[in-house]
Amino acid sequence: MSDKMKKTILLVIFGFIGGMVINCMFMMDSIAGLINGTGDLTVGRFIFFLLMGGIFGAVNCGSSIIYDIERLSILGATLIHFLIVFTMFFGFGFTLWGFEIDDVMVWVLFVCMVIAYFIIWLILYTTYKKEIRKLNKELENIKKDTTDQKGE
Repeated sequence: MSDKMKKTILLVIFGFIGGMVINCMFMMDSIAGLINGTGDLTVGRFIFFLLMGGIFGAVNCGSSIIYDIERLSILGATLIHFLIVFTMFFGFGFTLWGFEIDDVMVWVLFVCMVIAYFIIWLILYTTYKKEIRKLNKELENIKKDTTDQKGE
């Protein structure tokens, strides 16, 4: 099994567990109602939402392996990951969570996602640019040392 495959599997597992935990955090009131017997959440629905949170987290986290594809630009990888996350989030939102297209919060979430992904791209771009500068400087030093040794 390749290193990328192992990394992808670990990301998917981490994302699945993280998605379930985060989903439970959002459902604390409903879970308390289930435990107390005062809410409308059933065990079956709880398991369903738990699994959906896990799937959501697994796909989103696992798809970050896209950033390891070297032939993709930073912008390309960021856009592909954004589209995957956007599709999952709003797909789940409209089918499971009751999002409605005319709800202002849906548009606020969309704008927040765009801003978050712009920040992700900016951080990656800045980090890679700094790393490239560092590598170029090291190459210049190696070239200089090689030239100096030949001149002696």
